[in-house]
Formats: sequence, structure tokens, C-alpha cells
Amino acid sequence: SSVDGEDRKWRECSACNCMTEWNYQGAVYEGCSETPDWSGHDWCYVQGGSQCIHHLNSSVAGEDKKWRECSACNCMTQWNYQGAVYEGCS
Repeated sequence: SSVDGEDRKWRECSACNCMTEWNYQGAVYEGCSETPDWSGHDWCYVQGGSQCIHHLNSSVAGEDKKWRECSACNCMTQWNYQGAVYEGCS
């Protein structure tokens, strides 16, 4: 961070950023999430679809969304900066 006394890290946003909120098998998830059918793994649908170079095609029949497995460098679902609250990649 460029703010004195703050130790959070930041990164620029990209097409591979997770959707802030997404639906899968009847449930609503936020950012990187573990789903019941893939225990021990966090993943998300990406904001940029095919523009994300690391995307994988959805395995859900008839769905065009793209997804990727998550890593430690993913955006926080909700965060504050200089008194304002932001979500995901803002």
C-alpha cells in the first residue's frame, strides 16, 4: 500500500478477476469460493470471460461463463480505502 502505516497489498485489475457475486448450482457465492462439489479448492467465474487468458470453459450445459481456480493474490471481496468501502476489483 502507498498509505503510511498500512500493510495491505494491492494489484491492478484484469479480465481474470473474479465476479464479485455469482451463482452456481442454486447457491450464491462471492469472489473466490469453495463449492460442495470441489472440496479444498477455491474458484470463481471471471469478469472478463474469454478475455482472461487463464479461463476454463464452464462444465455446466448451456452456460457460456468462464472460470478459473483461485490463488493467494486474488482481490478481497470487500475492502476499505481512505474511508470508502469497495468490492472486488474496483
